[in-house]
Amino acid sequence: MMPDANGGQIEGWPDGELRATVGAYLGVGADADLPDDLRFLIGVGRTVRARQREAGMEGEQTPSLFLLCAKPTGIPPAELAKRPMLDNGQSELGGSFWFVSPAVVNAQQLAVDNWSDEAIFSKVTEELDLGSAPAVYFDTRTSPPSLRHYPNGLGTPDDVSISRMGGERLDIDRVLEIVNEAHLAHLATPHGGAKLWKSAKKYWASKEAEKKVQYTLRLALHHELPTATIRLEQPGMVGRLDLEIEEPLFAEGTFVRHAILELKILRSFGSSGRKVSDQENRLAVKDGVSQAASYKAIRGAKAAALCCFDMRKTFTDQGCFRGFNAEAKRKEVRLRAWHIYASAAELRSAEPAKAVAAALRIP
Repeated sequence: MMPDANGGQIEGWPDGELRATVGAYLGVGADADLPDDLRFLIGVGRTVRARQREAGMEGEQTPSLFLLCAKPTGIPPAELAKRPMLDNGQSELGGSFWFVSPAVVNAQQLAVDNWSDEAIFSKVTEELDLGSAPAVYFDTRTSPPSLRHYPNGLGTPDDVSISRMGGERLDIDRVLEIVNEAHLAHLATPHGGAKLWKSAKKYWASKEAEKKVQYTLRLALHHELPTATIRLEQPGMVGRLDLEIEEPLFAEGTFVRHAILELKILRSFGSSGRKVSDQENRLAVKDGVSQAASYKAIRGAKAAALCCFDMRKTFTDQGCFRGFNAEAKRKEVRLRAWHIYASAAELRSAEPAKAVAAALRIP
């Protein structure tokens, strides 16, 4: 394993549409495999990182295009080269189309002469008829290089997210922004798809609420930070941490652990209708501060945060941390709380119109 480090840079991604993914995959449990398009995006990021490790940031001069299409049709086999270990960083990526499965390991390469953006888009959408295939464009011409993700293919070029391969510093504020966006889009109300309630009308929280929040945040972090490693349930002497964000720094031969997120659900009632006392919720917050600080120290992370998702009838905002702020500050643990509303009507009455529109995806 590479030695730890105290730096690292990355730029976050614009907001993506995760509602369908959350709804489809949370139904089969928090341990379900990631969806194929997300695995593809992550795989491309790691492949590019591996190439940068082997060839350096300046090793690739020409862009390349990755397409989620393991068996392309309409291309003479003689024009395709097989690359069974594309992920090891040994293959020059530039000036080629790479046809891959979600794993982004075994690939077929189509070399392209006279690379230009207009010609590439036209070739994919018209000649190859792959305009709807998820695509990632590795653009080496930007400074720093970037990944342009087209989740619905090059046929919809305006639907794109951009990530820099070494850009703005990834700090705890950026991480919490992603958590906030994920909360508004997918957790704030039952419309978000995460299925956090056993009975929203009765304020009975699901038994699996914490796992479902964890999985939703994992998806969001992967989408926004595709070149980072999002770890969950890492075991240690003091327990299992919830989420850890780690980034390889191949140029330095190191990695950095940017943040530890400890997650807690505050409830009025359990899934069977049992009333959860204020003392139980306060104990959860107290334990969360201690756990986040311990995991941060043991794992050598740069930052830690306790993220509380409050499903109680009455939301006290940051009031749930009353009595623990001094300890959290001393231990350098950030504290944030979000409300999980039992209905969209509750959200509309409590939040500004802009937040409501973001949460419910109202244009």
